[in-house]
Amino acid sequence: MCIPDPKPIATATRTGPTVSKTSAATVAAPSPPSKDLSPRELKIVKLNDRVAKISEAALQNATEVPIHMVYLYCAISAVLVTAGALQLNPLITFLCLITIWIGYDLHSGVLHVVFDHPDNVNLPLIGQACLEFQWHHSIPDDLVRKDFVDVCGDLNIVIGLLIGIQLCLLDIHNPVSLVLGGCKITMAYFGQFSHKSAHTHSTHQPAIAKTLQKAGIMVSNKDHASHHKEPYDEDFCLIGLCNPIIDGLRIYVTTNNNAWLAFFFALSIFDLMIYSTAVSYIAELI
Repeated sequence: MCIPDPKPIATATRTGPTVSKTSAATVAAPSPPSKDLSPRELKIVKLNDRVAKISEAALQNATEVPIHMVYLYCAISAVLVTAGALQLNPLITFLCLITIWIGYDLHSGVLHVVFDHPDNVNLPLIGQACLEFQWHHSIPDDLVRKDFVDVCGDLNIVIGLLIGIQLCLLDIHNPVSLVLGGCKITMAYFGQFSHKSAHTHSTHQPAIAKTLQKAGIMVSNKDHASHHKEPYDEDFCLIGLCNPIIDGLRIYVTTNNNAWLAFFFALSIFDLMIYSTAVSYIAELI
């Protein structure tokens, strides 16, 4: 039996991902498993079925990405960081940067665990993002084929929600909170750059990406490739520093989806409060 290998089912434009109904139906039509198939053929059937389900959901949920919001969020980030840094000791500003860099990596790992779970595709608010993350496993080069601003645009809704939440929770008169809040927006886009670079061949990577990967500031292509091996259950972080923590929690604590959802939402909402309290305490000692 001849079974076609799955082909890409999406194309990206500056208005976001679009999916052809004809190509989605043609490329990845579900195939009933057969006892006569070889292990390799069964694997291909399984992948085709998965891509078919993802593509069907994508057709129902695909939305345009307003890229102007990316530039607005970047401007907000620059204003917050500048306003806070002008009031702080440079060492405290640097401590804010390091704190957010590590905190982002931890958050990216938790987010990745949650967004990779198939049951979460149907959840409100994060369902579309979960869909795209799982689609990414079947089509790992989708990030490479999109402009970077479009990759950042995928975070528009999440960033907007978090800005609203943090405005309610943080002391906006505390310069530490301003720097941390601005850096968190920047790190979200930096994480997208790290992820996109990890899927870009070295011959096409910008020099800055190669330098940051070699310095361990971004995840390398080789390290991230380990996550894209079935069953996609390790090395979730987009910087890589916190992978042992995430993998350890999954191995020794729990893989329960509800527990990780709770962890994800708690970290997303309260992380800056925790970081701001800790860094502000250190600032008082200096």
